[in-house]
Amino acid sequence: MTGWYSMPSEFVSSKLAKQSKPSTPNLLALEPAISWIDVAGMRNHLAHRYFDTAHAIVRATLSEDLPSLVAATERLLDHFTVDPRS
Repeated sequence: MTGWYSMPSEFVSSKLAKQSKPSTPNLLALEPAISWIDVAGMRNHLAHRYFDTAHAIVRATLSEDLPSLVAATERLLDHFTVDPRS
């Protein structure tokens, strides 16, 4: 099975962080349940302060927050899917 979840985590976190910046407010507004600012903050913390990271927070984020983030991201990606019949 392939997909964004099989990409290197650095690539995924980089893409999520870039998309969670204020340059995409209209797109991100389609998923208001996700705190995109927190997504960007987590990525920035992991990228720049990795050794100052509470691993329990990362574990909790993966188990509690990641499923809804994946679902929201897939819904957002659906906005860019081109119908091959058109």
